[in-house]
Amino acid sequence: MESTKAHPPIIFGEDDRLNSYEVSSPLLLKIAESTAAQIPNERILKSGRGYNLVGKSLSDYMNVCRDEKFASEPSIANCSGFLVAPDIIATAGHCYERKGMCENYSWVFDYKKDHKDQTSYPVDEEDVYRCEEILEYGFDILRFDYALIRLERPVKGRSPLKLQSSPNIGESLVIIGHPSGLPQKTAGGAKVMSISETEFTANLDSFGVNSGSAVFNEKTGQVVGILVKGYQDYKTDEKKSCLRAHQVSDDHIGNIMSKNSQFRELLKKYYP
Repeated sequence: MESTKAHPPIIFGEDDRLNSYEVSSPLLLKIAESTAAQIPNERILKSGRGYNLVGKSLSDYMNVCRDEKFASEPSIANCSGFLVAPDIIATAGHCYERKGMCENYSWVFDYKKDHKDQTSYPVDEEDVYRCEEILEYGFDILRFDYALIRLERPVKGRSPLKLQSSPNIGESLVIIGHPSGLPQKTAGGAKVMSISETEFTANLDSFGVNSGSAVFNEKTGQVVGILVKGYQDYKTDEKKSCLRAHQVSDDHIGNIMSKNSQFRELLKKYYP
């Protein structure tokens, strides 16, 4: 699974994570189409004209308590990302810190849960894209964390997401990605808490493998930044010897996002 050097986990206040079928906003459903999961090729199995995504349940894979939210859903993804040009994905730099990450992982759209009783995760052939090359990469846990990935071919039927110039204190935010490797989740109820030269913080409900997720302005649907690091996501339930989601108050110091400014000018080299 995702690198342990920088991981963005925690629940602030109530758990706001929703499955795709629970989201009613047309804007959020539209921008969610342009978010993707980084998945090991070995978990993408050919099936007819498409693929099946396979993996252990979250409870089996990570020993999450079986009565925890989403515990029965599969943990398949390794990182999250989003479309910023017809054939370019933006994500966190630490999602590519190990050798072989481009060759051994693909980007998959529509890894999501469409109804409550769904137990299998098929995707169309056109929803799976191999990594062609790492165009831009930057990872220093204290300073920057971004990557731009060229896909093997342009993405069909999905639009590159628009980038907001900068975040603003108090701005309402939504994150869309794959916490703990799960099918796509949308979580709102958050806001920008602080801003520095290259990063900002927010009280988003997020976990490991949300790394690389697009963080959106809730009103406009524009990308405000990339989720890159945070706090411990699970704590041990000593009585049951399993893991439970770590929850804190809404005003707790937030998770950390890379600003779009870390990669926006680099993107212009390829799509001016």
